[in-house]
Amino acid sequence: MADPRIIQALTSLFDKQRIVFWYDTRREFRGAFETLELPAVEKVELANNEFGVKYRVLREQAQQKFLLYREGPEPAHLHNWLLDVQLASGRTFQTDRVALWLAELGLGPNDYTLVETHQVFFESAKRRDALMKLLQPGDSQAQLQRRCWPCAGGEPRSDAILETFARRAGSGARYLHQADRAQSFEGISVAADQACLWLRLAAAGPAGFL
Repeated sequence: MADPRIIQALTSLFDKQRIVFWYDTRREFRGAFETLELPAVEKVELANNEFGVKYRVLREQAQQKFLLYREGPEPAHLHNWLLDVQLASGRTFQTDRVALWLAELGLGPNDYTLVETHQVFFESAKRRDALMKLLQPGDSQAQLQRRCWPCAGGEPRSDAILETFARRAGSGARYLHQADRAQSFEGISVAADQACLWLRLAAAGPAGFL
């Protein structure tokens, strides 16, 4: 049976687009693909059949939803005969755990590096569930980091984050003076959010990582 996270992630993608490309880079998910069942979605494996698939998805069955699976990495653009279809379709589906978390939370590929850097936080299903309830469409990465705070038991206010960061850094007066002069906390808050979130997790001990 396919991983429920894969089903959830693909269902979310098909709510937004008709064709989804799935590149199984490490060749780990053939079994999941073969056992996967999604309502109203037709599965097709890409294996030297790209021209026929292109005609099928664009002409013969132009309203049908398709999951196009390739066992292996995405081909180079010059050798990807379905590149135009892929680019027009929307997001591709990835199956490393960071990509699955992004799909679960409804985050985009621009957030991949942030989530990958903070895997300790996102490994907790409890924290992911709490974060999902706080996320808003169009959140910036700085806002995303702030929304992680209450999920780790911390204080999400920018001024509290900044003060904590300044105290921990041992340079409170200098940082607070800079903040007073700034028209926005945004620049300092990004670093403060990131540092204080993990200080909070570490201070909580083993319970903070559950």
